[in-house]
Amino acid sequence: FPSHDTTCTGPIATLGEDSHPVAKRFYSYHKAALDSGEVDFGGKYAISSWAFTGWGQMFAVVDLETGKVFPFPYAFHESFDYRPDSNLIIINPKHMMPKFDTFGPESDVFCDTWVYEDIKSHYFVFENEQFRLLGPEDIIKLSQPGVLE
Repeated sequence: FPSHDTTCTGPIATLGEDSHPVAKRFYSYHKAALDSGEVDFGGKYAISSWAFTGWGQMFAVVDLETGKVFPFPYAFHESFDYRPDSNLIIINPKHMMPKFDTFGPESDVFCDTWVYEDIKSHYFVFENEQFRLLGPEDIIKLSQPGVLE
């Protein structure tokens, strides 16, 4: 990816609490991302993330110019990757996946690998204020948590 200035140069918006129910529900996470003034994603967005017991990890895109919050519609259990100058989000990117040398000295996770055998990378693009799945279509390990309603 080309280098990109990661500090917002214009005025930072006030958090749009009415932009989505998640904006109020997880207010402090979104406000902290907005107040940082750091462009994390897509040229003008900050990323706020939180873990929700029982659902997994979640995140939202926060528009630094408008304050609108756009939650990612799925929960996931590993990691995600993004760049300041790209609107691509990768869920479970290969370079961030734990090593599954079951109980071996190089293992990041001490459990049987069958728990993770069907985790795969998923690719989403954020455009027109929506996340669109690029692939693969099998999203069995991603869940749509009720907390986003």
